[in-house]
Amino acid sequence: ITANENVQLFARVRNVNSGDLPIAVLIHGYPQSSWEYRYATRYLPARLPLFIPDIPGYGESTKSVPTSNTEAYSKHAIGRDILDGLAKYLDLDGKAGKQKIILLGHDRGARISQRIAFDIDKYPLFEIIGACLADIVPITVQFTSLGNPTNAASIFHWAFLAGRYPIPETMIEKSGGPAWVEECLTAWSGTPGQSQSNFAQGAEVYKEHFNKTSVIHASCADYRAAAHIDAPLEAKEHAEGRKIGIPTLVLYSKKYLGSRYDVPAVWREWVSGKTSLTTHGFDEIGHYCFEEDPESSYRSFNDW
Repeated sequence: ITANENVQLFARVRNVNSGDLPIAVLIHGYPQSSWEYRYATRYLPARLPLFIPDIPGYGESTKSVPTSNTEAYSKHAIGRDILDGLAKYLDLDGKAGKQKIILLGHDRGARISQRIAFDIDKYPLFEIIGACLADIVPITVQFTSLGNPTNAASIFHWAFLAGRYPIPETMIEKSGGPAWVEECLTAWSGTPGQSQSNFAQGAEVYKEHFNKTSVIHASCADYRAAAHIDAPLEAKEHAEGRKIGIPTLVLYSKKYLGSRYDVPAVWREWVSGKTSLTTHGFDEIGHYCFEEDPESSYRSFNDW
């Protein structure tokens, strides 16, 4: 899909047509691609339309803006690219009213979804009726927690990937993109036997993507934007009292994210009391809920 003059968006779609049914927009995490949601068609209702893109710069999606333009890789800019692509695919012009969508994001995709939820008024073609955020806390909370030595060691990649160009890019390329992906998946997943079994197919796809220099560079630009663009904006808005104003579901791993943060308490500070906040923690899985335990993860989304 030609989303705009800079972005060619690859997306997996099911029954996506403009109309009364809301479209679920599923946005993947790091170091993954849309293949993360390969179990969606098995566990989500057959009548639910699905739009599952590769984040611009990741997977098969491309973005022609140089990665030195950090703002172009901010969560706002990438969210705009994705919804531009959906609007183009549906040929929306606003004359038939707004198209309803539900956001479901994991990791980086959840942060993009959070940004879109803050920016609802900037998307006149869409009515965003809910957001599911999987295994994240807000960016500012994450960066602040780096002041704790144990947390800093656990999530070192946040500072590493956001480091000065081209240090992280060069180090990943020299060690090998696929080897780096393997380390990430192993370190952040839960029970080894279960997670490796469910990851087997996905891991090979993600490693193949990280053979591409463009993916390594775009993903580092993503983290660099988090530090220099997304975090300051998020902190400013939070200080002004801005909160998510649509129904929100937060899924998280008690062993991974929940070991460092009181996840429900954190999100109560970021979601308006005028809407609903639902949280659900998983006991036995790690960071990759939609791959480690897809049945339970999608059931929680369906119930919500």
